[in-house]
Amino acid sequence: MSGFGGAFAAAMVGVVFVVAMSSMASMTVSYMGLYQKLEAPTPDRVSISIDGGRIASGGTELLVNMTLLAGSDPMSLRDLARSDAFIVYSSGGDRVFERVGYGEGWRILAVTVGGQPELVSPIRGSSGMWDPGETIEMSVSPSMPVDAGSPWLFKFATAGGGVFSMTFGG
Repeated sequence: MSGFGGAFAAAMVGVVFVVAMSSMASMTVSYMGLYQKLEAPTPDRVSISIDGGRIASGGTELLVNMTLLAGSDPMSLRDLARSDAFIVYSSGGDRVFERVGYGEGWRILAVTVGGQPELVSPIRGSSGMWDPGETIEMSVSPSMPVDAGSPWLFKFATAGGGVFSMTFGG
C-alpha cells in the first residue's frame, strides 16, 4: 500500500506544480499585455497650425512656428519629445529628405501666447505643457545647408498619430 500512496502523493505534487506554473505563466502574459497597452501611444486629440517658417543662419537652421489650436488636448514635453519632424529641402541642387528627432534635430526656442511669454505650465528644461493657444518657435537643424530661395517642406508627426505639414519658400 505504501508504494501506491507514495506514487499518489508524488502525482498530486506534480499536478499542483503544473497548475502553479500555468497560473504564473498566465499572469505574466496578462501583465505583459497590460504593460504594452499602457506604453502604446493613444490617438491624439490634437490640431496644430503651422504658422510660418524661414531659413536662418545661412541655411543651417530652419525656424518654424506652430500653434496648438483650441479644442486640442494639451501636450506634455515628454509627448512632444516623442514626436518627429521631417524636412525635405534642396542642398547644392540635390533633394534631401530627413527625419529629425527632438534634441539632436529639433528643439524649442520659445513658447508664447499672443506674442507674450507663456505663464501657465511653461515648458522649461525637461517639464511643462504645450497648451491650446500657445505657439512654439522651434529650431530645426538640417544635416546640410538649405539652398536659399528653394522650397522646403516641414512635416510634424506626433506620437499619437497626428501629422501636420506645410511647404515654404520657392
